[in-house]
Amino acid sequence: MAEKRKHMRLVQEMPLRHCLEQSNDVENTMTKDISAGGVCICTDRQLSLGSRLEVEVAISRMSSPYYALAEVVWLKENKNSGNKKFEMGIRFVRIVSKSETKGF
Repeated sequence: MAEKRKHMRLVQEMPLRHCLEQSNDVENTMTKDISAGGVCICTDRQLSLGSRLEVEVAISRMSSPYYALAEVVWLKENKNSGNKKFEMGIRFVRIVSKSETKGF
């Protein structure tokens, strides 16, 4: 089966926080993998496809976190992880400054 992704993925755990747009209900989690186009995370939340999110990801401990507006593009049950119930694919819509986010 041919690879359909446009961007190469980095399989790396990094701290990530996310919340629904215009919400203050922030979830802390870790990335499973990340690319220029988006990120895969493990989460407790079952969000709907198309849900709009604000995302904060710490790429490096040495630099400030990055912020993005994003959208849920897929969600599946995570049967391999004991504490997180779902894997979620998030597509970056736009990289933004912290001041453009409301949830953080």
